[in-house]
Amino acid sequence: MASTLTVDNIVGATTANKIHIPGGVIQVIQAIRTDADSESLAVGAFSAAILSAAITPQKTTSKILVLCNLHITTGTSTAGSAALLRRGGTDIGIGDASGSAVRATGGGFGGAVSNRMHSNIAMTILDSPSTTSAITYTAHGKHGYNTTQLLYWNREQVSVTSGANSRVSSTLTLMEIGQ
Repeated sequence: MASTLTVDNIVGATTANKIHIPGGVIQVIQAIRTDADSESLAVGAFSAAILSAAITPQKTTSKILVLCNLHITTGTSTAGSAALLRRGGTDIGIGDASGSAVRATGGGFGGAVSNRMHSNIAMTILDSPSTTSAITYTAHGKHGYNTTQLLYWNREQVSVTSGANSRVSSTLTLMEIGQ
């Protein structure tokens, strides 16, 4: 026989606002960037933070689900692009080392495919920061060309303000998951 528990309110014995259900979402923080810009980058260099969001976990055992959609475009000669997530300046979720290849969290195409296309680089990481101190997550992009080149975000490489072009937004969402 199935049992049903019906309540109007659950209050913690010592702290009313700190009831945590394992696997449940404790808090959600989101940063959205709607402006379009660019940065000149050397070979292998990642941009300054395109997105940044801070969260203060309520428990040291919590995990942080990091969801990021970064829209970038590179110069016309570039065949690829990449993106990187960092927690407090430390790279997270990066690929294995292979020679002098730059390690990144996600990858996309470059402007050589089409100077009218955005590369939507989606990155998802379940991080275990083991702290109750504030932590900042950032998202960065890079081009894949063999010389200095521009990296654009939230716009096409060709920036015309006509109906044929688009401007988009990029997001970084942090979800504290109770354990």
